[in-house]
Amino acid sequence: MRLLTSSFAALALTASIGCTAANAGTFGYNNYSVLSPATVTLTDTRLGVDETGLAGQVTLYPTIGTALSTFCFDIQHLLTQSGTFTTGTFLTGTIASSINALLAHVLPTLATDSDASAALQVAIWKTEYGRDLTVTSQSTTVLSKADSYIASLTSGAWKPDATKTVAFLNGNGIDQNQIYLTAVPEPATVSILGLSLAGLLALRHRVIRKRAAALS
Repeated sequence: MRLLTSSFAALALTASIGCTAANAGTFGYNNYSVLSPATVTLTDTRLGVDETGLAGQVTLYPTIGTALSTFCFDIQHLLTQSGTFTTGTFLTGTIASSINALLAHVLPTLATDSDASAALQVAIWKTEYGRDLTVTSQSTTVLSKADSYIASLTSGAWKPDATKTVAFLNGNGIDQNQIYLTAVPEPATVSILGLSLAGLLALRHRVIRKRAAALS
């Protein structure tokens, strides 16, 4: 068994998880921390995974700009101490909706519940892999809390936040992919704004034409 000194996460199953791309950019960081981590072991015989590492919310610290809090989404690579992600991609599909719901409901509790950070990461892994994945830990509280999150999800009590989407930070096979909840990009709003401006311009032209006709 290989001990991971960095936190790790579940491998993105491209067959079941879709992604939509927006305008691509980059996010570089030079350090990171893990909030209230718990040591866990992931075992998935189907994937040949048997790894021990940290579970918890990651905060990436950029050289310039604001720190970004994320959750791991890639067991194939370690989160390096510094690196650069490609941005502008968002998860789609059933898994994305489930993870959206988990993040939307648990993130507000992280400041007051020291077990929530690790439990949320475990719940994300279990939601992605289902019964093929076994997660063990000495922290039984984290595991039971993760199961309670999943129960709220599967019962339908927890719904995704329609105003949010799950953004995907692509490590490009070099760094560990990450995800986080963010506001839905609003091209529809931009379109509506454009139509509204066009309507105002059309109305202005009509008023000008009427005034010109009245003066003639």
